[in-house]
Amino acid sequence: MDDEHYLDVGPPGDTIDELITLLELQQGLLTAVATGGPQMKTVDPTYKQRRTRLRRGLGALGVSDPFPWSGLWEWYGVWGTFGGYAGRRNHIEQLVSPVIDELRARLDAVAVADWGEDTIDGVEHRLGGLKARLESAKTLDDYQDVGRRAREILIALARLVFSEDMVPVGKEPPGPSDAKERLDLYFEHRFGGKANEEMRRFMKAAVALANSVTHSGDTDEVHAFAVAQATLLIVRVTARLERQPVPEADDLSWLT
Repeated sequence: MDDEHYLDVGPPGDTIDELITLLELQQGLLTAVATGGPQMKTVDPTYKQRRTRLRRGLGALGVSDPFPWSGLWEWYGVWGTFGGYAGRRNHIEQLVSPVIDELRARLDAVAVADWGEDTIDGVEHRLGGLKARLESAKTLDDYQDVGRRAREILIALARLVFSEDMVPVGKEPPGPSDAKERLDLYFEHRFGGKANEEMRRFMKAAVALANSVTHSGDTDEVHAFAVAQATLLIVRVTARLERQPVPEADDLSWLT
């Protein structure tokens, strides 16, 4: 088989299904190089990139990467202790099978709707991926990716909690991807009255911050950290609000 077959890093690893795919690809690569397959110098970068995705995604779920080697040359240094080709295959299988079984059990134990973006719990679950991405970020593109992920989380959140009856009379409803405007209207609706003026201002500022990094040309670690924290705050506050009844609109003077 051509080495090119082994150069596909695989999916990002943001979901359990994607993590299972990455594990299976990594299993195949480790087995192949130890049984007369591709040259390690060619596929070692792929192994390392995939390992980064696995450690990030699995770490967000509290699961360890089953493959302890930081590169294929480390695997080369030990595979002889497992005997011939069959022993090497069996060792890799024994390492990865329990982890894949654990991930599949989690999929089976939780209904699709529970993890989907059509619930607050589903949106909160994505915060783990955002945190893992922030922790692995090192470049401008990485930090901008934190911003993109934050924006996608807020879009999903806004689609859940926004309704057109929150839009003032005579104003056009914001589009489905306009998370900032939708969440601004949501917090105006849920934090009504003069007594909540500071809370409205604070939450709208957090929304503005969480939308600020995606296209910035000077984004750094501090900005990305702030965006991630703002996104966490918005999702967690919204989740609490959604568990409470909507208060009576007894003072709407702040709208005029």
